[in-house]
Amino acid sequence: AWRAFAAPLPRYARVNTLLLNTSTVIQQLEEAGFTRIRYPRCRGLAWFLERVCRLEPHEFLKDFHLRDWLVFGKGARLTQLDLVHKAQLLLQDKASGMAVVALDPWPGAVLLDACAAPGMKTSYAAALMQNTGHILAVDKCGERLQALRDLMQVGGFKSICKVQEADFLDLDPSAEPQCASELILVDPSCSGSGLCGRLGRELDAHSDEGRDRLRRLSCVQAMLLKHALRFPHCKRVVYSTCSVHKQENEDVVAEVLTWSKGQFVLAHALPELPTRGLGPLGDHCVRMEAKSSLTRGFFLAVLERAAGH
Repeated sequence: AWRAFAAPLPRYARVNTLLLNTSTVIQQLEEAGFTRIRYPRCRGLAWFLERVCRLEPHEFLKDFHLRDWLVFGKGARLTQLDLVHKAQLLLQDKASGMAVVALDPWPGAVLLDACAAPGMKTSYAAALMQNTGHILAVDKCGERLQALRDLMQVGGFKSICKVQEADFLDLDPSAEPQCASELILVDPSCSGSGLCGRLGRELDAHSDEGRDRLRRLSCVQAMLLKHALRFPHCKRVVYSTCSVHKQENEDVVAEVLTWSKGQFVLAHALPELPTRGLGPLGDHCVRMEAKSSLTRGFFLAVLERAAGH
């Protein structure tokens, strides 16, 4: 069975630009005793990753790919910071942020987050939309949705976000307000096999029990992704998981593309990232993992409405 990379990962944090700009956050971090390490981007990604591995707990860098993201050494004590308590600096794994970047929400967009709780991707989308437009955040777990509501209150994006406790599959694509959705993010429940903290207790995809669970998960995942493609004004859908299993990732995307009968096509997601997917669709998909990306295991694909549809 696949084993998660055991070495501790760096800690990633996103500046909540709805509340503060990155320069101000960096200044406050330095005042709190942290040291910013500067690096020449011209040395490339491999040099950056090697430097991240050598960060001390009190050191940080600006991320190589994501604007307004900071990378701290493993063991950095961040939860005690006022910046974190006030949601001005949000602790979020870089890989999950990539799903929002791939969705590419613009100011004024109408966005539907289909499995939204606890809301980190939702809040990042609001920041990229500059707190304009509309976000419908849907999740069937009321307990987890409370975390999203709390984040809305302190994170500064309450004005554009409506929260709805519902199963995404029960939403009528032709009914208001969701019928106007232009962008949809589908990040469904999955095996969690890419989470490094699950070392030693991950799903065994080769056991009968493991195969059965993967079948059940991938069936629901495909249903959710197909439902997203039914929304009449949807232009782009991002599908993402924190799974390493092809059955939950590339296989789900392939099934849904066939089902869509040409109405949606697979876009070349985040071409600047070197870590791609598996199989015939792999070059268009993104995989991130601890050894090559210094993140949790993660998969994403971008489906776009075909011209004329």
